Amino acid sequence: MARLGRRRQVGGRRAGLDLEDRRSARAPRVLRRRAAGRRAGAPSGPVRGLRGDRLLDRRGLRGTGPRDRRLPSARRPRLPRARAPPDRDRGGPGEPAEPEDPGAARVPARGGAAGGRADVAGLRGPRGVRAPRARVAGGRRLPVSPRRAVRAVVFDLFGTLVREFHHEEWDRWFRATAEALGADEAAFRAAWRATSVERQTGGLGDIEGNLRAICAGIGARPSGEAMVRALEVRRRFYDEAWEPMPGAEETLRAVRGRGLRTALVSMCAPDTPPRWRASALARWIDVEVFSCEVGLRKPDPAIYRLACERLEVPPPACLYVGDGSYGELTGARAVGMRVVRLRDPAEREGEFYRPEEEPWQGPTIGALPELIPLLGA
Repeated sequence: MARLGRRRQVGGRRAGLDLEDRRSARAPRVLRRRAAGRRAGAPSGPVRGLRGDRLLDRRGLRGTGPRDRRLPSARRPRLPRARAPPDRDRGGPGEPAEPEDPGAARVPARGGAAGGRADVAGLRGPRGVRAPRARVAGGRRLPVSPRRAVRAVVFDLFGTLVREFHHEEWDRWFRATAEALGADEAAFRAAWRATSVERQTGGLGDIEGNLRAICAGIGARPSGEAMVRALEVRRRFYDEAWEPMPGAEETLRAVRGRGLRTALVSMCAPDTPPRWRASALARWIDVEVFSCEVGLRKPDPAIYRLACERLEVPPPACLYVGDGSYGELTGARAVGMRVVRLRDPAEREGEFYRPEEEPWQGPTIGALPELIPLLGA
């Protein structure tokens, strides 16, 4: 019993130590912390103690003070927050909106060719929608210039890679074909133009099917030999009129040499694809989209999207080059492509057949080789 009483007495003394004695016992440790704070540049004065609002003064004794007076610690200097630069890559007046691209939001690798992207100088992205953005330090997002987003170039065919036909060439073809078929020239000419949509979307079959459908519509009944002569006239017409635009092959080679994909989108009759594939330019094109094969015409957005799907490149990363026939430039821009018009100043007004040419206030080049500097190094 005596031993048990001594244990309780010792325990009571330990429990009886007041809070101030225990804190005073720890005071040297706090003072060492305070001294370390002064060496790190902390101001002198009371420093925070162990608990609550109670502070220790310079002698390590208890005091009181505000909660927010704490021991300062050496902090790393805070970096200034990044500011977004002015959005200078938006399009100018009259340019429609461009959708944002999660794939192009990455900053491309240095060197356009190695990264598969070109630095298209001088081309603005369409206004109304901000350019794709990339993350930078501090969590802010800065715009990625659309000049670094081009990964593919999409070309029109007639008036862009191959010259348009002269009015005189069309007149000779209408005259010779109507004569070969034994049809009235004026009626044949009108029926040919009236069936352009069906012909360009493949609705009348091959070129022979087109001629037979037109003859049936105007009451002509050509013989088999007459149809053979008419098809030969058509073949000669294409061979004589087919002429690549100046610098076409040089431009295609330069585009491919920069690691960019290439595509052709053409609104044409069913005898155009085989003639194109036999030409020297075809080897520089990765993807072909002919209206007569896919059943789509310009400026239907679907024909441009189809080209992008086959390229595996989103529309905002594609640059479209065309002469402006059939509203093709507006159609390409409507799906988010960047657009450049090719307008050869050497072509006299009225000499070439330009179907439904649209007015254009956007970027324009006078010859295909002028596209090369726009693609960067």
